[in-house]
Amino acid sequence: RLSEAIGGARTIAAAHTEDKEAARVLRTLPELSRQGHRMWRVQGRSQAQAVAVAPLLQIAVAAVAGHLVLQERISVGDLLAASRYAVLATGVGMLVGQLGGLVRARAAARRLEEVLAEPETVHGTRGLPPAGGRLELRGVRASRGGRTVLDGVDLTVPAGSTVAVVGRSGAGK
Repeated sequence: RLSEAIGGARTIAAAHTEDKEAARVLRTLPELSRQGHRMWRVQGRSQAQAVAVAPLLQIAVAAVAGHLVLQERISVGDLLAASRYAVLATGVGMLVGQLGGLVRARAAARRLEEVLAEPETVHGTRGLPPAGGRLELRGVRASRGGRTVLDGVDLTVPAGSTVAVVGRSGAGK
């Protein structure tokens, strides 16, 4: 919902429906919050497991390498190298896990920056003439792909009114 609202920011501003759209987006926040907390619990558990597994992996590598040193199948230098590789592998694994979140945050910031950089819509500086008037559409009919989507629509827009055609992307506005 938020991405739709951000994508349609110009339309929302033109239709002066900011309050309605804010309410629509915010309506789902309690459920989103519950799901977010659930995700954080799962992520916290998995990170706790990773924190526990990393030292166990290092201990296992040191134990196996130590056993191989005692059997004279590898040197003490090989044991040291194996233990350093185990430390490096666990550190890289944790770093890669955080990298995905960083990439998503950066992409979201770029998209939001594009929206915020959009200039405010200006509707001209010339005032309307004092005379009254209106816009009338009668019996409007529209087809799409051989199927009638509007039939017999009448619309009257009084003088001084603002009208915006609003709908989802691809709806045929």
